[in-house]
Parts: sequence; C-alpha cells; structure tokens
Amino acid sequence: MTLSVSIGSATLRFPTFMPVTTFGGKFPLDEIVRPYLSRLFPATMVSYHYAQQMRKKPKGVLFIDSGGFASLFEGSEAIDRGEFVDIKTKEGDLISPPDVLAFQERWADIGATVDFIVPPNCPLDEAKRRQGNSITNAIWAIGRKRKSAFLLYASIQAWDRQSAKDSIEMLAGYPFDGFALGGMVPRIQRPDEIIAIVDGIREVEKERPLHVFGIGSPKLATRLFAAGVDSTDSSSYVRAAADGKYLLTNELEYALLTEDLVTQCSCDVCRKHTAAYLGLESETNRMALALHNLSALNQCLNRRT
Repeated sequence: MTLSVSIGSATLRFPTFMPVTTFGGKFPLDEIVRPYLSRLFPATMVSYHYAQQMRKKPKGVLFIDSGGFASLFEGSEAIDRGEFVDIKTKEGDLISPPDVLAFQERWADIGATVDFIVPPNCPLDEAKRRQGNSITNAIWAIGRKRKSAFLLYASIQAWDRQSAKDSIEMLAGYPFDGFALGGMVPRIQRPDEIIAIVDGIREVEKERPLHVFGIGSPKLATRLFAAGVDSTDSSSYVRAAADGKYLLTNELEYALLTEDLVTQCSCDVCRKHTAAYLGLESETNRMALALHNLSALNQCLNRRT
C-alpha cells in the first residue's frame, strides 16, 4: 500500500481524510469554514459541479471529482460518443469527459475520471453497463492526460468483490496515478460490502493509491484504512455542524451538544467556547462547531492509523 505521493513540490501522506467543500453559495457555511481546512488536513475535495463556480483555488492539495453522481439523477442518460460516454441530465446539462479532464488539469492536483454510479439493487445488466461506461471513460482519459504534475485516478464502480476485481483488472495495466471507488455512500449501512469491494481491488492492485468517495464516518474510515484504502472524503463534518451535531472522539459518532461533552474535549475550539456558544445557530457559531468536528475527526483518525 502506498504511504505517500508527490504532487509538485508537496507530498501527500496516507492515510488521510479530505474535507469536502462547495462553491457558489448554496451552502454558505462552507464559505466561512473553507479558509481553515488546510490547517487540519493536507487536501480538499470539491465536486466538478461546484468547482465550476470556483474563482480561487483553495490552499493545499485539491482533488476534483468528475460529477458522476449526476448519472443517478432522474431522467439522466448516457450518450455514447464512441471513444467515451457523456452524462446528459434531464435539464440538458452535459458532463463530458473532455470538458471534465480539461477543467481538472487547469485547477486540480488530483482528478477522477467520469463514472456512472451503480446504486444498490441495480439490475445486473444495467450495473454492468454503468461499470463498462466508467471503464471506457477512464481508459479514454488516461490516453489524453497532458499535464505531468496532475494526478489522474481511474474511477471504479462495483457492487461486490468479484465486480471490483473485474473492474480493476481492466484498468491496472494503464498508467493511472491511483484509483477512486465511487457509489459507496448508499452502502454505508452495509460496511462489510464496502470492505469486500475494497478487498477485491486490493487483491489485484496493491501499490497505487486508493480513494473511496463520500466516507466521513470515523468508524468506517478507520476500517477502510486498515483494509488498504489511502484516503476518503466527506462533507459530514460541516453538514453535522449545520444540524447542531458534535463529533465525539471516543465514541466516533455525532451527538447533539451538551455542556459536559465540550468540557471533555481538548481541541482549540472547545478550550475557547462553551456548549451554549457552539449551540447557537449563527454562521459564526456553526463555523466553530464545524472546526471542532474537523479537529475531532483528525484526532480520531490519527489515533487509529
């Protein structure tokens, strides 16, 4: 398993968590939390959908995904262009591999290829079609990568150990800088399935970095790291803060705030503020709660990796 990867003059050490942020104002709390992210974690994740509204690159390593989640939108369809496959939404928006790759090479340090999410209980024929489209797009993109300092991860879609093994066997012979497993968020309540999929990938590809999209649970993230995953990402730290929830470092789960919880925490936020302050609903107070959640997540993962 890879312990680190060089990105320009920086070194990204694994395992690591990548906090997700957004641009465009849909989630105002993200705007005020973002300047603090690089103080706690070396990399930030932004979806291609929100990254298109970015005007300034965040500090640290930036990972931009492909926006493939749009393949799950009602009315979305696959448009086969021969060499690659586009995603077209019901509203007419187009997520095209050439556009995504060009944008990623302009802005990102790491990017993932355009994939078609395979949801749980997807009919087998449709699951294989989506997986095949994802493989096609990955192979197209690696042949068009031009910026040497940019790291391109092949997106993987799988629903069990064998399908994961089948996918990685198709991709492992190409010079991808790493791999990124998508479609796992709907499977969070079935963590053993996710671990089995990771095991299938690691059975074939043992060295290059492996990222899993959308995992912010410290319990599951630590299990994934132990299974050979190098990085995960999530916006759970800030979404929980928006709901007034506080990450417990020992229990590795979120809970509603109480005064005794805050007095037991040694992070900078909890040393400065009371539960009453963190529980207020203004953006400044919610920002402080989000920073506690990030600090606690950092403590959880450092303690267990």
